[in-house]
Formats: sequence, structure tokens, C-alpha cells
Amino acid sequence: MTANVYDVLSQRAATHGHFPEHAQISQDLKLTMIHARNWNILTASQREALEMIAHKIGRILAGDPNTIDHWDDTAGYATLASQAITLENPVTTKVTKANSVPSSMTTLGKASNKIVDRLQAAMEAADPEYYATLGAAE
Repeated sequence: MTANVYDVLSQRAATHGHFPEHAQISQDLKLTMIHARNWNILTASQREALEMIAHKIGRILAGDPNTIDHWDDTAGYATLASQAITLENPVTTKVTKANSVPSSMTTLGKASNKIVDRLQAAMEAADPEYYATLGAAE
């Protein structure tokens, strides 16, 4: 590894915590989730969002809990799961965003837009054909 990688790892340890501790917390959360009654009926989007949220919770609990990106990322993954439900089940999800989000959450929603946009762009870049079909379904 180059010195640059070690610099990055050192910086991340300050916000993300000691990696083995973070890994243990994240894996414990994920193990609990996969044994839950509804795990097997979740879509891939829902499972992935929950796993990424568990990962972010691991960072919050092992690292610096005041790192805003941890919280914004968590909100971003929850938002992506919500969007996927809407896209995958358009008939059963007729509740508008305005009606489904409590007013106290609008500030958090605005703060998470940046991370949602970044995550969505990365997902679209990874599988453009899939996202093209989602856009056509709207």
C-alpha cells in the first residue's frame, strides 16, 4: 500500500472508528436482521438499504457519532429504499411524499438530498439499463 492509503485510513479511523470494532457492530446488526421474520420477503433494494444502514450505524457507534455524513448517508439509504418501493409497486404506493413525511422531517429530508443524489448516480452508473427501465415505467 502507498503512504496515501495509510493517510486515508488514519483519517477515516478518526470518524469511522477502529475497523475491527466497527466490523463487529455492523456484522452483529446484520446477523440480527437476517434472522428476522420478514428478511426473506424483502426486496433486494430493501435488504441492501438495511445492510448499508447497519454499516452506517456501526460507524456511528464505533467512530465519531457527530459526523454528519454518517447520519446523512443513513437517511439517504432509507430514502433510496422508499423510492424503490414506489417504483416497484406504483399501484400500492399512492401516498404522496408530502403526506408521507412528517413536517419535522423536512429539514432532514433536505439535508439528505445530496447523499441520495450521489448514491442514485452511482447506482445508475453501475446498471444503466435497469435504471432506464425504471424511468420508462413512470
